[in-house]
Amino acid sequence: MTTLLIGNVEILSQTETDERHHQDGLELTNEAGLYQKNPPWLHCDQVIRALDTGHGNSYCCLATPGNTYVQSLRGINGYMLEWRITDAVSQSHIHYRACYLAGSARSVVLRKHDTLQEPGEQRDLVNVDDVADAFRAFYHSAGMPAWLEWRKLDI
Repeated sequence: MTTLLIGNVEILSQTETDERHHQDGLELTNEAGLYQKNPPWLHCDQVIRALDTGHGNSYCCLATPGNTYVQSLRGINGYMLEWRITDAVSQSHIHYRACYLAGSARSVVLRKHDTLQEPGEQRDLVNVDDVADAFRAFYHSAGMPAWLEWRKLDI
């Protein structure tokens, strides 16, 4: 299989990604201290849906050992969803935030009960089902879901 380079980041084919996940495993973490290697999909879904709005468990991440990951932060007014692709050799990365197509680019803040607030655009506030579907796509090495727009962030 061949790989695609975007900038300095190597994008693996479906087969290569599946092989890396199988060999290295996925890691599921959350703000409450969960760490689980090679979680079953149903547990990933439960962790996503158990996120709170800023009471100590508002964040979760599903990652490869090479620091490619999908993560979500829950707030009172929605979820923010991000996807990072990291090149294993150079450690350079491309970081994306999911947003709704044709949504408003007006500035908004993801509000939470704790002091952390995340700035973004109104279209960045996605619902839990879209978060779960994106995590499922990552889990199955399917790539970023096309029904969402993926805005490149400079992080």
